[in-house]
Amino acid sequence: MNTQPFNLHTILSNPELAGKLKFEISGIEIVNAIQTAARELHENKSEKISSEEQYLTPDQAAKMLQVSKVTLWTWNRKDILPAFKIGRQVRYKLSDIQKIAEGREASHEA
Repeated sequence: MNTQPFNLHTILSNPELAGKLKFEISGIEIVNAIQTAARELHENKSEKISSEEQYLTPDQAAKMLQVSKVTLWTWNRKDILPAFKIGRQVRYKLSDIQKIAEGREASHEA
């Protein structure tokens, strides 16, 4: 059995080689790799969320639209105002809220 360290670049540039490789890895190494990958994914997701869009809590969204949280939930179920889960937290896109607010203002002006 060959136990030499491998070069990841070599494996990635030769996919046929990857099919012939066998690894011995401990459970703790797998757990650490998964935790590291999950942490990096979460950090990247958080960066994208904060840089692309502002998200509001249900309380903030309800206050801004002058409706109840039950109305927000109903609008989410009817695909009027989609809600997003970030972890366990429900959030609403500020841009979606602004579109609804603008639409409501336009309908009151007409």
